[in-house]
Amino acid sequence: MPAWFLAAWAEAANFVKQNGAAFLADFLLTALLAYPLYAYVRFVWQQKADEISTSLQKAAKQTYLRVFQQVTVSQDEAPARFDAYYRKWYGRNRLGLARNQVSQNCQGARRILWRGFRRGNHLT
Repeated sequence: MPAWFLAAWAEAANFVKQNGAAFLADFLLTALLAYPLYAYVRFVWQQKADEISTSLQKAAKQTYLRVFQQVTVSQDEAPARFDAYYRKWYGRNRLGLARNQVSQNCQGARRILWRGFRRGNHLT
């Protein structure tokens, strides 16, 4: 391997060793900020979607589609159309803004944390 490559890895390893506490704090803060959104998207959203889908009868789904979506469907067709509509308009993809906000908060926390470590304002 080229000497510059080994030197670069050695420098990176030394940087990680010197700033291990910052990396750990960064990881923990990111996990604390991101976990509630992850848990909602992974577990709760699917339960709520299933609850809404099973709590309405076929006639209610048909009426909803007719009144609010101006779509005329048979009672047998209504559950599939309603579920497709629900997942399209209230699906996980609608959480993109929240995901971006959490990502920006994590980046802000990283900047603050690293600024403090660069100035020597850390606990170690």
